[in-house]
Amino acid sequence: GLDVHYPYESRYLYEDVAASGVLFSEYPPGTEPAPGHFPVRNRILSGLSLAALVVEAPERSGALITAMTALEQGRDVFAVPGPIDAPTSVGCNRLIRDGAGLVTDASDILREYEGRFTLDLKEAREEPETLGYQARTVPEPKPVAPALSLSRGDVELTDDQIAILKALSDTEPMQVDDLTELVDIPTRRVLSALTVLEIDQYVVQHAGKHYTRAVTLTE
Repeated sequence: GLDVHYPYESRYLYEDVAASGVLFSEYPPGTEPAPGHFPVRNRILSGLSLAALVVEAPERSGALITAMTALEQGRDVFAVPGPIDAPTSVGCNRLIRDGAGLVTDASDILREYEGRFTLDLKEAREEPETLGYQARTVPEPKPVAPALSLSRGDVELTDDQIAILKALSDTEPMQVDDLTELVDIPTRRVLSALTVLEIDQYVVQHAGKHYTRAVTLTE
């Protein structure tokens, strides 16, 4: 819902957009975030756009889901290349290999629409030569509250949620793709389970989609 800030840290962005743009939602006020809402949001984002630019995307990621929905909707797809050995560039490099537009600066995109819009490409070329690339780094973990003891009998957890909680560390943040490989569960199910676990405060999300466990599991 439009009155629900999720994640809470984005509330300042929310206020900036409300002041100078538009906010909308398919859901009524008060609707809390739920796993099924996120794929719906992705298809809206791509549908509203003339094109999608993927800056970083691991092999299995929400960014690639958005790129696929953009293609299904007849939108253009662009991607920023990265080192061939960087996990966060796998999706971008494959998109480029399969025909997505390669982007190294703003003019690469604007040039595609020069005949459709009135564009000052000279000004665009004065932008930095590259959009930049940041290789994946493991961030410093955020300070978290002391872990709570969580017995499986205390709450109703799905098998996916239990597997994820067992795999996560309570000190070392783990990236989503590494977690997906470890638990051998499809990415969409891992992301759905993480969303619910974060809402219930069983896991903590850190920068770069890294997660730690905020509870201690007991049988």
